[in-house]
Amino acid sequence: MLALLVVCVGTGFATGMEPEAIVKNITNGAGKTLGAVGVVIALE
Repeated sequence: MLALLVVCVGTGFATGMEPEAIVKNITNGAGKTLGAVGVVIALE
């Protein structure tokens, strides 16, 4: 997980994204992923 975050932040900076946009995109992506996993676990 830590490696994924480091790569995400590095890629964001490499593409010229603002730090606020990087944090927003990471939190949105993680929230959607964790929400989907939670639904799958709840259904089993």
